[in-house]
Amino acid sequence: INIIAGTGSMGYGQHQGASARVGGWGEAFSDEGSAYWIAIQGINAFSTRSDGRLPRGPLHGLLAQALGLKNDLDLCAYVYGAGSTRDAIARLSLLVAEAARAGDAVALRIYEQAGTELAAIAETLRSALGYAADETIALSYSGGAFSAGELLLAQFRKALAATAPHFDLRTPLHE
Repeated sequence: INIIAGTGSMGYGQHQGASARVGGWGEAFSDEGSAYWIAIQGINAFSTRSDGRLPRGPLHGLLAQALGLKNDLDLCAYVYGAGSTRDAIARLSLLVAEAARAGDAVALRIYEQAGTELAAIAETLRSALGYAADETIALSYSGGAFSAGELLLAQFRKALAATAPHFDLRTPLHE
């Protein structure tokens, strides 16, 4: 099984002649745990902090500075503007990771949820592919969201262990 978490997210696996795919429905209503999803969750946290629904934390300042926002509402022009792309928004996940490393509680929860969502994809594939409950399952990962390193991987491992203890999480062989 391989879990892909780049701009989008999905999983693919093969077992005893069967193959299955889970996720990958696109950013409008899916792609949980992807870099784009992480970035959108971070943008949501920025907006709720900007208008006072949450106290400001490191994420607010990092996004405002990185995007050169003169006014917090300028974020809308960045997100909805003609030059905005899915890839550009996904790259904002790097700022969410930076904020999490700086102790931003909301950013940390975003990565916790991302790991949980990706583990759910793996568990669904385990079931769909007919693995026995005690069978060891080779599991790898790929995609830019994993550039957050242990920030995402630790949560992914934790969620995997809670779901099915027989996943053998392996470092990818190639970039």
